[in-house]
Amino acid sequence: MAQIRYLDDAGHIQTVDLGTDRFIVGRVASCNVMFVDDMISREHMEIQPTDDGRFSIRDLGSRNKTYVNGEAVTDTILVGGDVIRVGDHVLEFLDDHANPNKIGLEFLTPDREDPPNCDWIKIKTPLSLTTEQLARLSGLVGNHSVLVRAEGVVDTALSYLIVDLQAERGFVAIRGEGKRDLKVICQRGLSRPPGTGLMPVSESFVFSSILQQVAGRYPKSGTPISEAVGFASTAMVAPMVYRGEIIGLVYLDRTAAKRSFTAAALQQFAAAASQMAALTATATHRLSKSAQNEGRAYMGYVRRMHGELSPELPKPNGFELASHLLPGHGRCGDVCDVFEVGEEGLCALVVDSGGHGMLGLTQATAIRVALRTALSLPDAIEDMGATFDALNQTLAALPGRRFVPCCAAYLDVGASRLSYINAGTSMPLLLPAATRLQVLDYPSLILGTDAEYTYETTTVDMPAVFRFIMHTDGLVESGNASGEGFGDDRLRSVLLEKRSFTDPETMVQIVAESLEKHTAGHKCDDDALVLVVGR
Repeated sequence: MAQIRYLDDAGHIQTVDLGTDRFIVGRVASCNVMFVDDMISREHMEIQPTDDGRFSIRDLGSRNKTYVNGEAVTDTILVGGDVIRVGDHVLEFLDDHANPNKIGLEFLTPDREDPPNCDWIKIKTPLSLTTEQLARLSGLVGNHSVLVRAEGVVDTALSYLIVDLQAERGFVAIRGEGKRDLKVICQRGLSRPPGTGLMPVSESFVFSSILQQVAGRYPKSGTPISEAVGFASTAMVAPMVYRGEIIGLVYLDRTAAKRSFTAAALQQFAAAASQMAALTATATHRLSKSAQNEGRAYMGYVRRMHGELSPELPKPNGFELASHLLPGHGRCGDVCDVFEVGEEGLCALVVDSGGHGMLGLTQATAIRVALRTALSLPDAIEDMGATFDALNQTLAALPGRRFVPCCAAYLDVGASRLSYINAGTSMPLLLPAATRLQVLDYPSLILGTDAEYTYETTTVDMPAVFRFIMHTDGLVESGNASGEGFGDDRLRSVLLEKRSFTDPETMVQIVAESLEKHTAGHKCDDDALVLVVGR
């Protein structure tokens, strides 16, 4: 259900459901949300549902504009996690079907010095918090059940923190083994690439929180930093500390605010970061314990069903095939399939169920069967886009839909070409020879996201001898005890080794051994599936 979360004039966090009618925010009592703020027009902006079940936001000719993720908008589609600002008030748009795309840290500006006018506090410095601030910290977890993934807990906590401190963007990142290795696990206001209205952020300022073990804000005075400096208008960063160890960091900023964060806000923010670290550790422990106890029987049943529903790979003429599946500790359901098309063609499929238990497994299996059936029809393989369009429209219309990453590839030996549609899975890889690798990096939208989206087939030349690799994101996201993922770079480095250009069965063994060496016995949450087709 779509909702709006905001801080009312009394300083209390409110959450309001969005229905089928117009939802107006302004300064008069007739509005759905009213703020006493001279910066806000009588009827400032409206949110209303679209025909395809999403929500759009429109500025109603306000004097001081409406901002989404720091950029002024007139009319745009909202995505779950978008941060809206009217006057000096921030509202967050919540949606069950939030944008699943992950962000990187490309918006950080490489630099060697902290931005000017920073205000730092050591993490060991006693924090002075009011009773009200402490109460808010205790409520960061929201209404989550005790058995929820750490990412879900932190995502909710970040959401509350954005609203409570009236920020416009933010992210939480977990620390890897390297000094500057960070993996972003949740974000707000950063789902879209930064545009001209968004300032980049000082890399040194962000990394100082973990390298110097400090929390900080800039500028510490009320004067915004000059745009010529190239930093966000005002920002805060704090380390996530658990039992004396820094496990990550939290970042917030205001991209177009007229005032900086206060010193009191920094104190609250630093305490919140440590609270989020504790929530992360607690959620991880509870989920792990649940999987070992109550969840063991259920996961065992799902895995048995997974095995029964996963087809055996065929032995097509002229091709060699191999796959490897490392079952997830808390989630499973990734499936692959391969079938012949004509006399010299082969179609390979990979579907990522997304870890939604039996529902995800059933849906992934249905998609696999639907694609196999449709693409086996005469001439259908030549227009995979039409098949994906129809499947996407069906999924988008389901009331209980799940976003489903899926990739289909057609290997045509006669025409020496490889055609594919990658709807949100990890990018396929093509090895034309030893120590040579081509990333097939033309992505499409995840199935079920937008019913109006049109899928197009991408075609590349296919050599006579090759190795083609498809895999789910669980492979590269499988982490070790420190939380560092296996990663795309490590996978590609393994495949570029001279020894890796061998038969598919040996190749999947090499990948599996490299993955096991990296995880060092650490149980990974999600399925890790890899499929290799060779000729």
